[in-house]
Amino acid sequence: MSRYAVRVEANPFVVVGGLVVDKSSRRRGIGQMLMEYAETWAKEQRCSIVRLWSSAGRTGAHQFYERQGGLPEHQNAVLIREAAGSEWGAGT
Repeated sequence: MSRYAVRVEANPFVVVGGLVVDKSSRRRGIGQMLMEYAETWAKEQRCSIVRLWSSAGRTGAHQFYERQGGLPEHQNAVLIREAAGSEWGAGT
């Protein structure tokens, strides 16, 4: 057992893991409605921030997010791996 603990503190926030509207349905306000719903839900959960993840290459989508008042925070490099000794994902 480790003697160390890691503690990370942040104000609660909501993450939208991705937002995609079918190409044939774009420019009809669907993306805006989805983001407004996410913001309303976030407020109900007492979260003051909604973060939306988007691939770096989706420049058209980024323009949409900026028109909605979003500001690009930064581009991320993400490490995803299982925790040591974890059985999660085993057998996949």
